[in-house]
Amino acid sequence: MAEKAQDSVNARIVSNRFVQEYLTTNFGEESVRVIKAVNEEMTDDALAEKCKLKVSEIRKILNKLHNLRLAEYTRIKDKDTGWYSYIWKVNLSSIYQILGKSMQTEMDRLTQQFEECTTVFSYYCPKCSKNNIIEFDSATRLAFKCPNCKKNLKATQAENETIAEQLEELKKKYATFKETLGKEGLDLA
Repeated sequence: MAEKAQDSVNARIVSNRFVQEYLTTNFGEESVRVIKAVNEEMTDDALAEKCKLKVSEIRKILNKLHNLRLAEYTRIKDKDTGWYSYIWKVNLSSIYQILGKSMQTEMDRLTQQFEECTTVFSYYCPKCSKNNIIEFDSATRLAFKCPNCKKNLKATQAENETIAEQLEELKKKYATFKETLGKEGLDLA
């Protein structure tokens, strides 16, 4: 009976658009389908058959979920063959906290990146590499020319604007996420 109640909770949670986006991004496109298919304790083989996926794909998703304590397993040894079978159970009850923490961490990372880009003047070569940042002192020594292709270096201002846009978008998404949880009578505590 408790399994059926947990299945109902999992079904409600996995229907949340923020949860679906998080699962798809972090666990793969098939993760939502796999979670929906686990409506009771199941072996990875049975789940693979039910989802029409390879066992290795199922195990990959389940192991990632297990690493975040969203799935658990019981290991049973077959006395005849000596092989182990794993019986899996998914419990998404803590995913809202995980998702909220993930958003907070990303906002902190973007904030730090934005602050670093606005306090340190830096440049990049638009032809060679936008990821190879050259600090102001080095750019001055290079006469603001790329050391590889001699093209003019560009200031990272465009990067600052991009980071600011990403941060603002994530803040809005986080606010909407919290609002959605509030409507469902949940919080991130």
